[in-house]
Amino acid sequence: QPFLDAFSDVLPSEVNRESLTNIAETVIRRVTENHENRDLILTDLTATLRANPMYATTICQVSALLCFSMRLDEVELDHMMDMNTAAAIHALFYKKLPLQLQSPQMSVAGLDQRSRLLVNCYRQICKLVGSERYCGVVRILPHFPEPDIIFGSLGGTPMQVPEYLTDPSILRPKRAPPGDWNVLVMTNRKSLDSDNKVIGIDEVKVRQLKWLGFNPIVVPYSLLSHSGGMS
Repeated sequence: QPFLDAFSDVLPSEVNRESLTNIAETVIRRVTENHENRDLILTDLTATLRANPMYATTICQVSALLCFSMRLDEVELDHMMDMNTAAAIHALFYKKLPLQLQSPQMSVAGLDQRSRLLVNCYRQICKLVGSERYCGVVRILPHFPEPDIIFGSLGGTPMQVPEYLTDPSILRPKRAPPGDWNVLVMTNRKSLDSDNKVIGIDEVKVRQLKWLGFNPIVVPYSLLSHSGGMS
């Protein structure tokens, strides 16, 4: 709670990659205000954060992740971090959608593992449901940088994806519309245990998608062949 409360007066408009170090420094100074070792903790704080920008990034990202996750997991803890501020922090680290999603003939060879899996699954789902109108690449949970694939039906009939699910300007968790809605969650090696069960941060994503009314389907990295296609 002290970390989230320390963001109380950080405005979304103040959030950018250049400001994260200053924001993190302010947060640490507030959190350690009554700490018995405050002077030791603050020694060379500014220099340390500037020399290690990932420290500042981690402080801001973890705090923003907790802001959303505690609400979705129904943790009863009052805090003062604005969800708009948390959303602005997460938006800095969103992965760009691959151009290959809009260009079926483009090769996926140059993409990272998750992106290749995303593009290949999207192309297959479009064929399965008959049109790209009935599936979309979305961010249902704004606190996760990786997008997912959504498609749904009502009584067995494919449904067009509602605009609010694909609107990138809506940085809030999005509930499932009426009907049966599936979400394909792309995973990599570190997201699966030896039994191919989802673990870690992707396990959190799956749990929260269920809470919002979706049916998450985990797509393991092993579906990728060595050539970059689907095995």
